[in-house]
Amino acid sequence: MKYQFFAVFTCLIFVSFSATVSIADLTEGLVGYWPLDGDGKDEGGNGLDGTIMGNVTPTEDRFGNSNSAMLFPGEATSHVAIEDSEELNILFEMTLAAWVIADAAMQGNNNGRIFAKQAGGGARSWSLNTENATLPASFHVAPDGGTIVAVDGSPLPTDTWVHIAGVFRPGKSLEVYINGKLDTSNTLNIPGEQFSANAQPVLIGARNACGDCGWIGAIDEVVIYKRDLAEDEIAQLMEGGPFAAVEPGGKLTTTWSEIKR
Repeated sequence: MKYQFFAVFTCLIFVSFSATVSIADLTEGLVGYWPLDGDGKDEGGNGLDGTIMGNVTPTEDRFGNSNSAMLFPGEATSHVAIEDSEELNILFEMTLAAWVIADAAMQGNNNGRIFAKQAGGGARSWSLNTENATLPASFHVAPDGGTIVAVDGSPLPTDTWVHIAGVFRPGKSLEVYINGKLDTSNTLNIPGEQFSANAQPVLIGARNACGDCGWIGAIDEVVIYKRDLAEDEIAQLMEGGPFAAVEPGGKLTTTWSEIKR
């Protein structure tokens, strides 16, 4: 009996330890995290606060919490602007992610940008967006200021919250993830590094030097990493955000989404 109890107890400890170590540290490589809870504050630790411009207004997040996401009207001048900085001039591995609602009015809008550090020819860089009238989830990187390499995924559903992520694996692939699952991958002509030092700010909800790139709908929990997250990490990011809070005594882990809920 004592042996059986010891064996079960040891097994429980092992399972608990295994579950603990399987949870990735999503603060590693984190460049910026914008919860968009009524403002443009960066909670990622690098002080990359954004400025709300134009007619961007607070709205409910996917849990129904008021003032916990941002609503964008599709105007080029209505966005959250994050000043250019060295932290945002990422050359190698990258992951971009956000929760979004694409309004049905997005259909037919060719250039809806979720967030981008990109302008016109000569100032290309990276972008998470939709690219044509059918609203495919799209991720861009630029090997130089005049060239874009892209991957276009499945069309986004409209009028509902969707998690979208783009991953750049230098020299290997560009990938789009929808709701935590790999949707589409491009392995052709993938650069070994990307061009980011284009002196452009990051805009959430629009793109620099583009009159019809405004996002129509809501955006929440924008995240930038300077590493290429694995699929299980993206699923974890979707479920809990880049941070986790541990309750007193270290017994239970509460995800960011549970805190918001």
